[in-house]
Amino acid sequence: MAVYNVVWAIALLPLAGAIVSFLAETQRRAAQTCFVTTVLAMLLSAVVLGAQLTHREQPAFISLLPFFQLTPTENTVFAARFPAQIGVLVDSLSATFAFALTFVFAAVQGYALASLRSEAGLRRFFWASSVLAAAMVALVYSPNLFQTLLTWSLASAAVYVIAAFWWNRADAATPARRAFSAIHVADVALLLALVFIVAKFGVYSGTVPAPAGQPAADPLGFDQFTRNALAVTHGVVAGAGIRALAVLAAVLLFAAVGRAAQGPFHVWLSDTVTSPIPAIALITTTAGFGGAYLVARVYPFLLAPLHAISALALTGAVTAVVAATVALA
Repeated sequence: MAVYNVVWAIALLPLAGAIVSFLAETQRRAAQTCFVTTVLAMLLSAVVLGAQLTHREQPAFISLLPFFQLTPTENTVFAARFPAQIGVLVDSLSATFAFALTFVFAAVQGYALASLRSEAGLRRFFWASSVLAAAMVALVYSPNLFQTLLTWSLASAAVYVIAAFWWNRADAATPARRAFSAIHVADVALLLALVFIVAKFGVYSGTVPAPAGQPAADPLGFDQFTRNALAVTHGVVAGAGIRALAVLAAVLLFAAVGRAAQGPFHVWLSDTVTSPIPAIALITTTAGFGGAYLVARVYPFLLAPLHAISALALTGAVTAVVAATVALA
């Protein structure tokens, strides 16, 4: 559907607001600019969600742009042509969460216009929150794991700027640095998963028909994960078996758990409580959401290995019990 092309604007509007905010004469005007662009992104995401709800029978909409082309030589680890792409994937999952995210960003920025109006870092908070909004929207609409990694890294940098709102105070700057380091552990894990997928499925993806409009099947494409996982379980992928899927599932779960502040990684989220209330609201409701969304997208890789889903459920349950116990203490 042609209406889905506005998804590009949903991701670019907050980024444009962040850029234009540097040209504003006053901090107040910069903050208002970011807020307006975020509200516009929310309205467009509502349009996309409405179109998705009224046309649920149609297949997912995918629009891709080439980022770079990897053509390795013979006898290398990556023995297949790899088309790195960026783009948008519109389905019921992405449309729903994109609207929820933009609504949260608009609500928090609207609250911050009043609560932070006398702070010296008002402009910095708004351009950083707009960059975070753009990164999270691009993550939600991401059609592959490559773009997910790029947007995760951008979101990590924005989270640090937001968490270090009072950067000149040691009690706020030090926890922000710790949180930034903990988040990047998850980023590195996701990078390892990306390399693992290309190494294991790159050759196989080159042997299957390319989807319509694509030069080759993308081993990192979310639309390819189910087929790749089934191919491994049926012994079609050379050099990959159930053990390979188990290793991949473990790395992906590690990245998701770290990003969602589950288990021992909850410390990065608690380190942000020294930030102002709008910053805490954004970090807790949006930044950690990436881990849960990653699980939803890579779910086919988590089904085959034994106990992968059980381990994820146990981690979440233990985190919930520990958090509740600490809250009651």
